[in-house]
Amino acid sequence: SSRDLKISFQYPHDWFTDERFRSILIASYNTKFGELKEQPEKGQLIIFINEFNPCYPSIEEDLIDNSCGERGPEFRRTIISKESSETKGGTLFTYIVNNSDKDGGRNTTYYLLQKGERILSFDPQPDALQFRKEFEAIVNSLEFID
Repeated sequence: SSRDLKISFQYPHDWFTDERFRSILIASYNTKFGELKEQPEKGQLIIFINEFNPCYPSIEEDLIDNSCGERGPEFRRTIISKESSETKGGTLFTYIVNNSDKDGGRNTTYYLLQKGERILSFDPQPDALQFRKEFEAIVNSLEFID
């Protein structure tokens, strides 16, 4: 559970967690916020859970312009796909967004859990596919607590 983020969730018993600055780190290996490597090694996964603080009225507008208008229109991105599924904690949205050519033009996947006005972002690194079952179990177990 996290009192700061007002959530509870389950994770594999042999994984590790750390919480700082209203962020949660969940890792398949022993690490903490101050010890992070650039990228986990092969066969390792780290998931960051953070509050999603929008600038715009919709998630889509924030994904298209993630700098709240500060970087200009040449940095606007394109939503390639959007999927949604219901979980115990709310609606999980999976977006694939193409970055602007100024930002390298690569695709990025965003996982956002929304319940009413509350939105959390999940940032799995390197990606959730390697540990799909564990990632989905963590997301599906998450509940907002008041």
